[in-house]
Amino acid sequence: MRRVVMAAIALSLGMSGCSGSEQQVAGDRLVVATSTIVEDIVRNIGGDELRLVSLIPNGFDSHTYEPKPSEIEMLEQADLVILADAGLNQKITQLAQLAAGEERLLDLNATALEASDFINKPGSSRGNPHTWTDPNLVAKWVPVIAATLVERGLALKTTVETNAREYLAELTKLDNLIRTRLDKVAKEQRRLVVYHDAWEYFARQYDLDLVGVLQAVDFAEPSAGEVEDLVREIRDLQVKVFFGSEVFPSDVLETLERESGARYVSDLADDQLIGKPGDTGYGYVPLMEQNLELLDQGLRS
Repeated sequence: MRRVVMAAIALSLGMSGCSGSEQQVAGDRLVVATSTIVEDIVRNIGGDELRLVSLIPNGFDSHTYEPKPSEIEMLEQADLVILADAGLNQKITQLAQLAAGEERLLDLNATALEASDFINKPGSSRGNPHTWTDPNLVAKWVPVIAATLVERGLALKTTVETNAREYLAELTKLDNLIRTRLDKVAKEQRRLVVYHDAWEYFARQYDLDLVGVLQAVDFAEPSAGEVEDLVREIRDLQVKVFFGSEVFPSDVLETLERESGARYVSDLADDQLIGKPGDTGYGYVPLMEQNLELLDQGLRS
């Protein structure tokens, strides 16, 4: 895959969904994003006046989170519910389908991406849902979000078009930064071992060799045999560091670190933003910049 399509996508913002006369937006209409990652991306496009909330609070695991009754009520009240991928958290998807109805759901991966964009997920009929670890795929979300907000009268056309172009420029800058930094990592150091399978898209885009994923299919503890296999692989390939997130606390990680001799870096996060809304470092782009620092330093160690 060649890196962005960004220019083509920027031009596509003139599509039918973003055309037509300017209209007044009702300020009491609610948009619910199912994760803080999606919330941040949508806010960057829709602007601060968009009435937008995240169903899953920051710092909670978006794969396994179970909404409270008050949050289910929020789904019922939403004019639009935006999901990264319907397969990411089946319980939330089913609740959203029941509470909001299919006509009020926007599945970004299903709507914005082509079949060729996906990486197959073992044990699943769907592709790996974690497409946002590749900013080039997030760029494909942008025109879909922009068009939907305008079509449904949730944000002003002029605001959305301006913000979408600016955000695409940010994503291009992020892509260039990641590529420039990781291109300098030596070939023999480009082996990536992660605890969760969120980083396949990132690895594919930036030419890293994803040699090991411990928790690839579900969220159960890996078996002793799976741990032994990965320990053997880490030793054989002389991998010096492996990555995970505090969202996945597990004694398995300590065992893997102790038995393989590789250092465990626990701060690599695919869906936990830094700080809180309004903070300088809060958001998808700052999160990916922090992840880049961890990966760059870890792979070179």
